[in-house]
Amino acid sequence: MSSLKKEIKSSLYLILFVIFFIFVMYILSISMSKVNLTQSVLFLVSYIFIIILLDTVRNKFNNKIFDYIHFIITLPIALFYSIALIVIPIGSVIAHVIYYFLFSSIIPFVVVILNDYFHIIDISNETKVFVVLTASVVIAITFCDTLLNLTYIFSPSRIKTSKKVKVMKLDDLTEHIINVKNIRFFIYSVFFIYLVIYSYKTFEQSSKLSLNLYDEAILQSFLCVLAFDKVLSNIKNVVFLPSTFLAKLIGATTRRIDEVLGRRL
Repeated sequence: MSSLKKEIKSSLYLILFVIFFIFVMYILSISMSKVNLTQSVLFLVSYIFIIILLDTVRNKFNNKIFDYIHFIITLPIALFYSIALIVIPIGSVIAHVIYYFLFSSIIPFVVVILNDYFHIIDISNETKVFVVLTASVVIAITFCDTLLNLTYIFSPSRIKTSKKVKVMKLDDLTEHIINVKNIRFFIYSVFFIYLVIYSYKTFEQSSKLSLNLYDEAILQSFLCVLAFDKVLSNIKNVVFLPSTFLAKLIGATTRRIDEVLGRRL
């Protein structure tokens, strides 16, 4: 029971962290759109100059008044640094999740675009949605390690190359989120939410055929993904081994040939 309470509290803290991250990003985006670049640069240069001047005075005159003034003036830097300590890890993990699914969908998108460009097969937009969605999910489940490595290579966080970032161990944080089990859970959760909406639309409308064809494409994609995942999870239970079967096949054929030749002789 205590472990359950701990997980519930941790979940609430994580939700608050994510909300805080979204709020900070929203404030920054609004600030960047309204702030004049020239004025910002002049303010930043003046602010840095004042801090350097104040540090020089503090070192020359050991006085508590200058210490208080320095504390007040540098307080925005301390607040910004504290916010960055929270925002950077959360932002990195969110960015890595986005990168992961982006890389998983690149190949299907490229295939569909090339098909349209060269007019190889004439397919509808609904079929394109089905192909891209199904292939993307299959790739995301099957090639987890490869996609994770690509995410690390193209990540702006430079997890594997930056010594400062390595101290934060963002790779451990990322891999705690991005793994095959969590990817499956996330995909099934998204499809579950969609199926609830789909079922509601089905019951509310007079005819199932009146539903959007894109709904049908997404539903069929989920069915294919579910079937694929079941096949993938049951592969280890299959007792069929190609090498063993081939050896038995050759043995059976050889024995038959020997039997036929023995009768003729």
